[in-house]
Amino acid sequence: MENSSITTAFRQTPARAARKGVVGLLGRFAVELRHRIELRAKLGTLSDRHLRDIGLCSADVSALDHLSLSASSGREMQAVRRSRSSNW
Repeated sequence: MENSSITTAFRQTPARAARKGVVGLLGRFAVELRHRIELRAKLGTLSDRHLRDIGLCSADVSALDHLSLSASSGREMQAVRRSRSSNW
């Protein structure tokens, strides 16, 4: 009888699961935001010529600020680069 009360106390309740989900989501957003800041800082130092060499332009770097936090900035930049690679 005593063991069942202990396991019941540590069971995941819906409220606990919701908090865990929200904390995980906020953590992923924080990581993505930090990644964007680093990416923008690195790409921001490149000239238009260097950006063009990798298939981007300065407007693409500025567009990082307007992406949804649920979107991966790295994947978005790669998609832009791939779609534009044949245009240069």
